[in-house]
Order: sequence, then structure tokens, then C-alpha cells
Amino acid sequence: MKRKHQRTLELIFSRPVSGSLPWRDIEALFQELGGEVSEVVWLFWTGPIVNL
Repeated sequence: MKRKHQRTLELIFSRPVSGSLPWRDIEALFQELGGEVSEVVWLFWTGPIVNL
């Protein structure tokens, strides 16, 4: 795992959880782990969906 993805994972599980973690870094981590990120629209909410 790349150091950047390892750092992202550490930030996700740190206490208190970091509020400054960019979502694109989380998406990149999911993709590195084999996940697939796609955009969907649910009613009035638009956001990423991650399929692992």
C-alpha cells in the first residue's frame, strides 16, 4: 500500500476523527484496495457510492 493511502487509513481510524480529510483521498484508498467508485443520484442527494 502506498504511503499516502496508509496515511489516509490512519486518519480515518484516528481519534478524534480528522475533519480535514479530503473525500478524494478516501476514494483513492478504496480504489487502491480494489473498490469501484461511481456517482449516483438518490432523490435530492448526489454522492459517491463505493462498491467493494
